[in-house]
Amino acid sequence: MAENELVLKRRKRIVRLAAAAAVLGLAVGVVVLRPTGPTAEGPPAAVPSVPSTPSPAPPTAIPDVRPRHEEPQPPESGSLRVDLTPSQYVQIDQDGSWWDHAMPFEAFVSVTSWAESTTTVPLRVSVAFDRAELAVHGTDGPRWVCEPSDAGLTCTSSDVVEPKEAWPPLAVEFSPMGEVRRGTIAVTASGPGDGAAEAIITVATYT
Repeated sequence: MAENELVLKRRKRIVRLAAAAAVLGLAVGVVVLRPTGPTAEGPPAAVPSVPSTPSPAPPTAIPDVRPRHEEPQPPESGSLRVDLTPSQYVQIDQDGSWWDHAMPFEAFVSVTSWAESTTTVPLRVSVAFDRAELAVHGTDGPRWVCEPSDAGLTCTSSDVVEPKEAWPPLAVEFSPMGEVRRGTIAVTASGPGDGAAEAIITVATYT
């Protein structure tokens, strides 16, 4: 009887070991046989690639469209170059004449020294106009002293300038008092030399 019980116990132990071995073998098989390549459902999904960020392009050089600096031109005569230009509201004809439509305007006077040495005496600028319909409304310019004259206006600057340098610009504001068919604004400079410039101006009124 004792021998039969021992045999029965051994058989039960073998059955438990066989069952445990079967379970362990199935788990190992699942791990080993897990598909790692193409399957019946198709090839494995491709891993999406992350696009690389392109390098920034070098900055494009911006062309310099500013007007080039022009060397000052010598005067036609004398040692002072005098330039007379109108404000933006004045039209200029092909022959250089000015046209104003009964509106206040400015005439800008620029004087450049072409002397061989530094100036030692004040610059004197005379602004003359031959029409009573043109009246000086005011002047503007650093360190200029202006006063009325019989011909129009006289301005003085005590600035010291070197050769090929200009005095501070002088602006003379005119107020037309009526229609001017044709008039002349003449500017003369004297003191450390001499020079002149003039402009023909027509003031038209429309009623």
